Amino acid sequence: FDPIKGFNTALIYQQSFGANGYAPNVLVDDISLVKLGEVNGVPLDKVEGGAQNETGSVKQGNEMLSNPGFEEGDDTDWDANGASDATVGAEYAHSGDYGMLIKNRTSDESHSQNLEDALTLYGPGQYKASVWVRLPEETDKSCTGQLRVIYRRKYGTNTQYKVSATKKLTTEWQQIALTAETEFEAGAGFEEARIYLYTTGKPDIILDDFSLIKTSEVSGVDPSK
Repeated sequence: FDPIKGFNTALIYQQSFGANGYAPNVLVDDISLVKLGEVNGVPLDKVEGGAQNETGSVKQGNEMLSNPGFEEGDDTDWDANGASDATVGAEYAHSGDYGMLIKNRTSDESHSQNLEDALTLYGPGQYKASVWVRLPEETDKSCTGQLRVIYRRKYGTNTQYKVSATKKLTTEWQQIALTAETEFEAGAGFEEARIYLYTTGKPDIILDDFSLIKTSEVSGVDPSK
Protein backbone atom coordinates (compact mmCIF):
# COMPACT_ATOMS: atom_id res chain seq x y z
CA PHE A 1 0.00 0.00 0.00
CA ASP A 2 1.01 3.64 -0.31
CA PRO A 3 2.10 4.75 3.20
CA ILE A 4 1.51 8.42 2.36
CA LYS A 5 -2.18 8.07 1.44
CA GLY A 6 -3.30 6.49 4.72
CA PHE A 7 -6.35 4.28 5.17
CA ASN A 8 -10.10 4.52 5.37
CA THR A 9 -10.16 1.22 7.28
CA ALA A 10 -7.47 -1.02 8.75
CA LEU A 11 -8.50 -3.87 11.07
CA ILE A 12 -7.21 -7.14 12.46
CA TYR A 13 -9.71 -9.74 13.65
CA GLN A 14 -10.47 -13.45 13.97
CA GLN A 15 -13.24 -14.87 11.82
CA SER A 16 -15.11 -18.17 12.26
CA PHE A 17 -17.71 -19.93 10.15
CA GLY A 18 -20.45 -22.20 11.46
CA ALA A 19 -23.40 -24.13 10.11
CA ASN A 20 -26.36 -22.35 8.51
CA GLY A 21 -24.57 -19.00 8.49
CA TYR A 22 -24.21 -18.78 12.27
CA ALA A 23 -20.71 -18.17 13.67
CA PRO A 24 -19.78 -20.34 16.68
CA ASN A 25 -18.81 -18.98 20.07
CA VAL A 26 -15.00 -18.75 20.32
CA LEU A 27 -12.32 -17.93 22.88
CA VAL A 28 -9.66 -15.45 21.67
CA ASP A 29 -6.35 -14.50 23.33
CA ASP A 30 -2.84 -13.24 22.53
CA ILE A 31 -3.52 -11.52 19.23
CA SER A 32 -0.21 -10.22 17.84
CA LEU A 33 0.98 -8.17 14.89
CA VAL A 34 4.75 -7.72 14.46
CA LYS A 35 6.65 -6.11 11.59
CA LEU A 36 9.35 -8.49 10.35
CA GLY A 37 10.79 -6.58 7.41
CA GLU A 38 11.12 -2.84 6.98
CA VAL A 39 9.50 -0.04 8.98
CA ASN A 40 8.40 2.90 6.82
CA GLY A 41 10.68 1.61 4.09
CA VAL A 42 13.72 1.34 6.40
CA PRO A 43 15.25 -2.11 7.04
CA LEU A 44 15.08 -2.90 10.76
CA ASP A 45 18.83 -3.49 11.00
CA LYS A 46 19.77 -0.17 9.37
CA VAL A 47 18.99 2.18 12.25
CA GLU A 48 20.96 1.89 15.48
CA GLY A 49 18.58 1.27 18.38
CA GLY A 50 15.60 1.07 16.04
CA ALA A 51 13.36 -1.97 15.78
CA GLN A 52 15.92 -4.32 17.28
CA ASN A 53 14.08 -5.55 20.34
CA GLU A 54 11.80 -8.57 20.77
CA THR A 55 8.67 -6.77 19.56
CA GLY A 56 10.22 -5.30 16.44
CA SER A 57 9.26 -1.77 17.50
CA VAL A 58 11.16 1.47 17.99
CA LYS A 59 10.93 3.45 21.21
CA GLN A 60 11.49 6.90 22.62
CA GLY A 61 14.94 7.34 24.11
CA ASN A 62 16.73 4.93 21.77
CA GLU A 63 19.98 6.14 20.24
CA MET A 64 19.23 6.79 16.58
CA LEU A 65 22.79 7.16 15.32
CA SER A 66 25.00 4.35 14.13
CA ASN A 67 28.55 4.23 15.53
CA PRO A 68 27.89 7.48 17.47
CA GLY A 69 31.03 7.20 19.60
CA PHE A 70 33.27 5.63 16.94
CA GLU A 71 33.36 2.46 19.04
CA GLU A 72 33.72 0.35 15.91
CA GLY A 73 37.29 1.67 15.84
CA ASP A 74 36.80 3.63 12.62
CA ASP A 75 34.51 6.19 10.96
CA THR A 76 31.93 3.67 9.73
CA ASP A 77 28.63 5.43 8.83
CA TRP A 78 30.24 8.90 8.97
CA ASP A 79 30.98 10.90 5.82
CA ALA A 80 33.72 13.48 5.39
CA ASN A 81 32.71 16.95 4.18
CA GLY A 82 35.45 18.31 2.00
CA ALA A 83 39.04 17.10 2.28
CA SER A 84 40.45 16.22 5.71
CA ASP A 85 42.62 13.75 7.56
CA ALA A 86 40.56 11.77 10.07
CA THR A 87 41.98 9.39 12.67
CA VAL A 88 40.00 7.26 15.14
CA GLY A 89 42.00 6.30 18.22
CA ALA A 90 41.94 5.66 21.94
CA GLU A 91 43.82 8.89 22.71
CA TYR A 92 40.87 10.89 21.35
CA ALA A 93 38.13 9.24 23.45
CA HIS A 94 35.82 11.24 25.69
CA SER A 95 34.22 8.00 26.84
CA GLY A 96 34.48 4.40 25.72
CA ASP A 97 37.50 3.24 23.76
CA TYR A 98 37.65 5.61 20.79
CA GLY A 99 37.18 9.15 19.55
CA MET A 100 38.00 10.97 16.30
CA LEU A 101 40.63 13.57 15.41
CA ILE A 102 39.97 15.56 12.21
CA LYS A 103 42.90 17.58 10.79
CA ASN A 104 43.66 19.66 7.69
CA ARG A 105 40.02 20.45 7.03
CA THR A 106 38.80 22.29 3.94
CA SER A 107 35.19 22.54 5.14
CA ASP A 108 33.58 24.21 8.15
CA GLU A 109 31.49 21.05 8.56
CA SER A 110 32.83 18.05 10.44
CA HIS A 111 32.15 14.48 9.41
CA SER A 112 28.37 14.01 9.20
CA GLN A 113 25.93 11.12 9.39
CA ASN A 114 23.02 10.60 7.01
CA LEU A 115 19.70 10.80 8.91
CA GLU A 116 17.28 10.05 6.07
CA ASP A 117 16.45 6.52 7.27
CA ALA A 118 16.41 7.49 10.95
CA LEU A 119 14.04 10.44 10.52
CA THR A 120 11.81 8.40 8.22
CA LEU A 121 11.62 5.66 10.85
CA TYR A 122 11.02 7.86 13.89
CA GLY A 123 8.93 10.59 12.26
CA PRO A 124 8.51 14.30 13.07
CA GLY A 125 8.48 15.59 16.63
CA GLN A 126 10.83 16.54 19.47
CA TYR A 127 14.48 15.49 19.32
CA LYS A 128 17.61 15.95 21.45
CA ALA A 129 21.04 15.99 19.83
CA SER A 130 24.53 16.43 21.27
CA VAL A 131 28.26 15.92 20.71
CA TRP A 132 31.40 16.23 22.83
CA VAL A 133 34.24 18.24 21.31
CA ARG A 134 37.64 19.72 22.16
CA LEU A 135 40.64 21.18 20.35
CA PRO A 136 44.00 19.39 20.27
CA GLU A 137 46.44 20.57 22.95
CA GLU A 138 48.77 22.18 20.42
CA THR A 139 46.12 24.31 18.74
CA ASP A 140 46.36 28.10 18.95
CA LYS A 141 43.26 29.02 16.92
CA SER A 142 40.32 30.94 18.29
CA CYS A 143 37.17 29.34 16.95
CA THR A 144 33.59 28.44 17.76
CA GLY A 145 31.42 25.36 17.28
CA GLN A 146 27.74 24.73 16.68
CA LEU A 147 25.86 21.43 16.41
CA ARG A 148 23.50 21.24 13.44
CA VAL A 149 20.74 18.90 12.36
CA ILE A 150 19.51 19.71 8.86
CA TYR A 151 16.92 18.17 6.57
CA ARG A 152 15.20 18.92 3.26
CA ARG A 153 12.07 17.05 2.21
CA LYS A 154 11.77 15.47 -1.21
CA TYR A 155 10.39 17.99 -3.66
CA GLY A 156 10.90 20.69 -1.02
CA THR A 157 12.72 23.93 -1.66
CA ASN A 158 14.07 24.88 1.77
CA THR A 159 16.57 23.12 3.98
CA GLN A 160 15.55 23.23 7.65
CA TYR A 161 18.35 24.01 10.12
CA LYS A 162 18.09 23.01 13.78
CA VAL A 163 21.12 24.47 15.56
CA SER A 164 22.60 24.65 19.03
CA ALA A 165 23.96 27.72 20.74
CA THR A 166 27.43 28.64 19.49
CA LYS A 167 30.26 27.87 21.91
CA LYS A 168 33.90 28.89 21.97
CA LEU A 169 36.01 25.77 21.53
CA THR A 170 38.90 25.06 23.89
CA THR A 171 41.29 22.22 24.61
CA GLU A 172 38.90 20.99 27.33
CA TRP A 173 36.03 18.64 26.58
CA GLN A 174 32.62 20.30 26.39
CA GLN A 175 29.22 19.11 25.26
CA ILE A 176 27.32 21.00 22.58
CA ALA A 177 23.62 20.14 22.57
CA LEU A 178 20.29 21.18 21.10
CA THR A 179 16.62 20.34 21.55
CA ALA A 180 14.41 20.96 18.55
CA GLU A 181 10.99 20.28 17.10
CA THR A 182 11.13 18.86 13.58
CA GLU A 183 8.19 19.25 11.24
CA PHE A 184 7.89 17.30 8.01
CA GLU A 185 5.52 14.97 6.17
CA ALA A 186 6.29 11.58 7.64
CA GLY A 187 5.96 9.57 4.44
CA ALA A 188 7.43 11.98 1.91
CA GLY A 189 11.13 11.14 2.39
CA PHE A 190 14.15 13.44 2.20
CA GLU A 191 16.55 14.82 -0.34
CA GLU A 192 19.05 15.44 2.48
CA ALA A 193 19.20 14.92 6.24
CA ARG A 194 22.41 15.11 8.29
CA ILE A 195 23.93 15.79 11.71
CA TYR A 196 27.34 17.42 12.08
CA LEU A 197 29.43 19.97 14.00
CA TYR A 198 29.91 23.34 12.29
CA THR A 199 33.00 25.37 13.20
CA THR A 200 34.53 28.69 12.27
CA GLY A 201 38.12 28.78 11.04
CA LYS A 202 38.36 25.08 10.10
CA PRO A 203 40.44 24.11 13.17
CA ASP A 204 41.68 20.62 13.93
CA ILE A 205 39.02 19.12 16.23
CA ILE A 206 38.48 16.04 18.38
CA LEU A 207 34.95 14.60 18.47
CA ASP A 208 33.22 11.85 20.43
CA ASP A 209 29.83 10.70 21.68
CA PHE A 210 27.45 12.10 19.09
CA SER A 211 23.82 11.43 20.02
CA LEU A 212 20.36 11.86 18.51
CA ILE A 213 17.30 10.77 20.51
CA LYS A 214 13.55 11.10 19.86
CA THR A 215 11.85 12.40 23.01
CA SER A 216 8.27 12.60 21.68
CA GLU A 217 6.04 10.07 19.93
CA VAL A 218 7.64 7.65 17.50
CA SER A 219 6.00 7.83 14.04
CA GLY A 220 2.93 9.34 15.69
CA VAL A 221 2.58 6.51 18.24
CA ASP A 222 3.46 6.93 21.91
CA PRO A 223 4.96 3.53 22.81
CA SER A 224 4.08 4.08 26.49
CA LYS A 225 0.38 3.91 25.51
